[in-house]
Amino acid sequence: MLAGLHLQGGAVHQRQLPSLNSSYRRTAETFPGVVPAGILASVGPNTPHARTRTMPSPKLARLQDETVAIENEINDLRSVTPADDADKKRIEERLAALSNRAGEIAAEAKGERALDDKLAALRAVRTSDSEPRGDEPKADEPAPRSDIRSGVRAFSSVKAAALVGGYLRQLFTGEVRAMGETSTTYDAKGAEYVIGELFAAIVNRLQYSSVALQLATVVTPRGAKISFPKVGDATASFVAEGTATTDQDLATSIADLTLYEMRASCAVSRALLEDSPIDVAGLVAERFALAYAQKFDAVWLGGNASSPSITGLAAAVAAGNTITVGASAATTLNNLADVVGKVDETVMGTASWVVSKAGWVDLMKLWSAQQTTTTVGGGRIVPTVFGAPVYLVKGLPSTTLALYGDFMMASAVGVKDGGLEIEAGREILMRNRQVLYVANTRFGVANHAPEFVGRLAKAAS
Repeated sequence: MLAGLHLQGGAVHQRQLPSLNSSYRRTAETFPGVVPAGILASVGPNTPHARTRTMPSPKLARLQDETVAIENEINDLRSVTPADDADKKRIEERLAALSNRAGEIAAEAKGERALDDKLAALRAVRTSDSEPRGDEPKADEPAPRSDIRSGVRAFSSVKAAALVGGYLRQLFTGEVRAMGETSTTYDAKGAEYVIGELFAAIVNRLQYSSVALQLATVVTPRGAKISFPKVGDATASFVAEGTATTDQDLATSIADLTLYEMRASCAVSRALLEDSPIDVAGLVAERFALAYAQKFDAVWLGGNASSPSITGLAAAVAAGNTITVGASAATTLNNLADVVGKVDETVMGTASWVVSKAGWVDLMKLWSAQQTTTTVGGGRIVPTVFGAPVYLVKGLPSTTLALYGDFMMASAVGVKDGGLEIEAGREILMRNRQVLYVANTRFGVANHAPEFVGRLAKAAS
């Protein structure tokens, strides 16, 4: 949930991100003001698949979870370059052990499924002929089947995705006006449900994809700007009895977070819009969420050169908090330890690593000797280095391998209160027979306390 703090310019919320699993499960508590949604359609209660198969047994569920961990570890080990023959032998032995365990899991899972089939047969024997049954499909009607299209995975059901796609089609035809996340201007019954479904899908995917929204402080200013006060250091000392203390004037400063207009667009063919509203809903939700997620992270870490000018977190980290690896040298554990040592030890409990692709390769070569992991939002298992989770992200400058520290203390990102607004351009791409959907929001970044972050840099060649 969000805790509110009243500051100059509006309200600030310290984000404690909801737990988002790989199926994107959503609740009304996760997204206040959004209609409650259940499990995704691909595994949800409204799909034929869910009605015809029972839940897996506890043992089979555990085996399925174990397969994910084994697959991830095998992929990681395959990507590691052995440092020497001893390291190569250790990796080969571990891969052989994982391969053996994979065979054992397959055999155990086969037995569990066979037992499930026998139990289903027993239940069929107990079923009375007088029990009410669903309507049988007619001979000339195809049997219902699960919808496996990608467009439904971010929605609570196939029906919800179809309704959202239908409303996006109505935006094009002019039957409804622009969709706003908090808009209630539509006369059609159920419009609020459709709007809630669409924006919950976008926000859910956005929070899962954007590292900035997971690690930084997230605020939703009601105005154009919000200010963060920074207080200088205070000291304490012993005082003799009867001796007056010397008053201290604390030096304070203000860091402003300003919201700027940000826009994303997505062209959809008229043929797709007319033939498959479900796919249109999925396409629009996915494209807008991923576009904003990448831009949020790029501005947060790498800044923006002009219009507006924003300093990224990597550039804000002082030279005194930076450890540089030689252009032709490999990153060592000593380098990582030195980066950790640059950050105030009081933030160790909430520290994280944010790494580029090159930084990921370097850290994983060293991580192979640790083999430690943790579970983060979304149920994802990620590696940990010195006890801190490692996030792979786009947006770091090429000279920055990794950042380490307490990103909630160091930076804040602001998103417009009320979220997105989606409009449809009907004539812009008329010659291409496409409809242009445009999403508008306002976003800002304030990397106001970079002293809480250390930087691992690569020297220019």
